[in-house]
Amino acid sequence: MVKYLSVLLVIVLTMALVVTGCSPATPTTTTAPTATSSSITPTQAAVKPVELRFSDQNPPTGRISVKYIQPWIKAVEEASEGRIKITLFPGESLHKGTESVAAIAGGITDLTWIPHGLFPGKFPLSEVAKLPFIGAPDSTYEGQAKSAAAINSIILQQLIDTIPEMQQEYKGMKLLYSHTSSPYFLATNKKQVRTMEDLQGLKVRELGGPPTEMWKLLGANPMLVATADCYDAASKGVIDGMALQWSLVGTWRLFEVFKYYSDIGTTMATFSVLMNQGAWDRLSPDLQEVMMSVSGTFGAEFAGTQNFGFELEEEVKAQMGKTDYIMEEIKANDGEAARWEEKAGKPIWDSWVKEMEGKGLPGQKVLDEWLNLVSQYK
Repeated sequence: MVKYLSVLLVIVLTMALVVTGCSPATPTTTTAPTATSSSITPTQAAVKPVELRFSDQNPPTGRISVKYIQPWIKAVEEASEGRIKITLFPGESLHKGTESVAAIAGGITDLTWIPHGLFPGKFPLSEVAKLPFIGAPDSTYEGQAKSAAAINSIILQQLIDTIPEMQQEYKGMKLLYSHTSSPYFLATNKKQVRTMEDLQGLKVRELGGPPTEMWKLLGANPMLVATADCYDAASKGVIDGMALQWSLVGTWRLFEVFKYYSDIGTTMATFSVLMNQGAWDRLSPDLQEVMMSVSGTFGAEFAGTQNFGFELEEEVKAQMGKTDYIMEEIKANDGEAARWEEKAGKPIWDSWVKEMEGKGLPGQKVLDEWLNLVSQYK
């Protein structure tokens, strides 16, 4: 009996050694795989997105923010499938609008939207789009009807993409795209403007560059005032009028301080979305591609349409209709628009070219190419 028990014990021990790999039993531990760039999937990467700050001077509930800035941010985040997260800091909460370029250069913010007019002389060749009476009209792009703002935004971006000297204006920061406004009109708080003579001595808020020269030639006194300060300046009589388009009227409720507006379109404003160069360089190549997929010509057209599309004027007038403030349209006398163009249109083009060439910049080349592109949309 003992013999049989001994044999059985040997068999049991042998089977145990087979099960344990014929080696002494040791504790079993599970080691997590080392994370490498090749082992991280897009789904895993989305757990911790790249976080960027977008500073903006516009109020968070204003039209520019609601219709344009916020949707563009959403477009970036959706294109990245959650790998980029952008936090918006509106209403000059990070810095003043006039400090935007310095804030981008210094890393105070990662992204910002700037009106070029707040930085006179900083983007001289890009100001070709601001020359008086030079823009393209409403037209079509890729088979779809587009507003003048969308068309001129596409033209400006195409120009920057093909002329190296224009690209150099944004050296030290990453230009994502530039765009234009719709043509501006003059709004006034006391005086109706029907003729050039009505402009004499009028204190008109304007952005720097060619538009300022235009008002001087027409007899007005242009004044540079930050957008956020214009409501107060108009209500206190510091300015008599302001070059406006409907997006600004609605965003800043300027219909409360201006009673009249002229039907003559004059100049356009130019804008850019800029990114801190360091923040751009820290993006992986695929995320840089994502960012550019909603920038460039796409971003320019998007900004022109969202900010200054066909429905804009109707929206703002509906907004006014809910208040006690109504801006009255003032029709200029017959032939008045042609007088303004003759007095302050082409002479400023020629002056601008001369100024650019004097600085060693290809002003004539930029102007000629702009006019060539505009002709394609007329």
